Amino acid sequence: MPSGGGAGSPADVVARAGALRAVGQLDAAERVLGQALAAAPEDGTLLTEWAGLQQARGDLAGAEATARAAVQTSPEQLGPYIRLTNVLIAQGRNADAREVTTALIGMAPDVAAVWAHHALASLEDRARHTPPSVRTAYDRALELEPETPEWWAIAALCEQVYGNVTLARTLVTEGLRTAPQHRRLLALRAEYAPVGDQPELLVDLLATDPGDVESRELLDAAVSWQRRLATTAALLPAAVALVALTGSPLATTVSAVLAAVVALLAHRRSADRRRRLPSGYRVPGSRSGPVVARSAGFGAWVAAAVGIATAWWSSVPALAVFGAAVVLGAVSIGATLLDDDRVLAAARARTGRVPWGTAWRFGGLRQETALWTGLALGIAGVVAAGTGLGSTLPAGAVPLVAWPVALVTAGSVVEALRAGRHAPQRYLRTVGVRYRLLAIGACTIGLIALGAAGLASPGARTAPEGGPEPDRPVPTFSVPSYPAPSTRPSVPVPLPTFDLPTIPPIEIPTEPAGG
Repeated sequence: MPSGGGAGSPADVVARAGALRAVGQLDAAERVLGQALAAAPEDGTLLTEWAGLQQARGDLAGAEATARAAVQTSPEQLGPYIRLTNVLIAQGRNADAREVTTALIGMAPDVAAVWAHHALASLEDRARHTPPSVRTAYDRALELEPETPEWWAIAALCEQVYGNVTLARTLVTEGLRTAPQHRRLLALRAEYAPVGDQPELLVDLLATDPGDVESRELLDAAVSWQRRLATTAALLPAAVALVALTGSPLATTVSAVLAAVVALLAHRRSADRRRRLPSGYRVPGSRSGPVVARSAGFGAWVAAAVGIATAWWSSVPALAVFGAAVVLGAVSIGATLLDDDRVLAAARARTGRVPWGTAWRFGGLRQETALWTGLALGIAGVVAAGTGLGSTLPAGAVPLVAWPVALVTAGSVVEALRAGRHAPQRYLRTVGVRYRLLAIGACTIGLIALGAAGLASPGARTAPEGGPEPDRPVPTFSVPSYPAPSTRPSVPVPLPTFDLPTIPPIEIPTEPAGG
């Protein structure tokens, strides 16, 4: 074997390549393995590690082919089967992975690694609670090897998938008691922490190992998510615009002041969190995205302020300015999504279509945010536009706000669908996601229709169906006159009398006493 591949057995080469892969030095690991495979192209151990390298690069199809080749060359080893199981799970083919692990359990029922990976393969996307088969599998792995921290990490993953975060944190804590410095468990402790506390924990983790790819991906996702959450405040001018469509200038001013206070608090909180991060650990991203987001968000609030001042003397120009504020807020949110897509796509390329990890968690958070904000704004917009149609607003006033709000709700549908790519098990499979998407779509169509109806004048909007046209004269009818009643005294009319015959008294017999 060439010296560049590291003198020694294939196990030594695999250990060196695995260490390089763990710190993100994939090119160096590829050189080490490539030279070793050139000398032993059919070694199952080397092929298994090569499949792991391909999986780390996101080449899942190549990783599967290599893992199957390793199984064929070394059918007596467990390593190739375990790697094949990992690749199948990463592709979302849990049923195929379960077939492999079920066969392995029959061949090696006392191997903890087999049970741990069987727990991962038994995860079901549609289940609402942790399936009993999953807990049975990871409990068996922990029973066989309680001192192995990897099995505690897998058990925590299985519980976190179904939202059992408290139990997942407990499992991580138990695992850290056996291995206080275990990298994976420390990363899971940071991952399962509240989103606001994650960056500081991850910075501490990366300070000891700057090459930790998973922690860096999680930090990038957490920071980009905080930026996305902060830009949600750019939708507050849309709420002010809806108040302006239905309320008085005073109500509009009060709502704008409250919205500005909320936006200021959100901005300060986000800025404080960002300042605690070292500049080297911030999301690099594209420089144009954050600049456009900040500029559009600032422009939205400036337009809202101009709209408030204008609302005191004219409603139509004020609504036009508010509509521009709504559009600028939508642009502010859309500009941040490019960095989010980049971060989540990188995480998904490494882990694949698995129901856990960075892409799954933050893709789900982004999808939920888009769905709830779009639904709330859509319902409020339909109510406000309907109220505006029934008022005396001039023609063309309602669509100035209704159509920009429809643009925002349509954008929330697009964002929810794009986020579903990073959380495949949530993509149109959850009933709540489907119903909310349909509701937002209905609100968008309703806003467009109400805006079109608002192009008519107030009289035409409120005229009953089938009634007379406004420019057609209503026919009049003449009522004949009658003579006034006479004031002469009335002559009494005699009433007839009737003679009734007399009826003789009727004797009623009485019953004798004692009878």
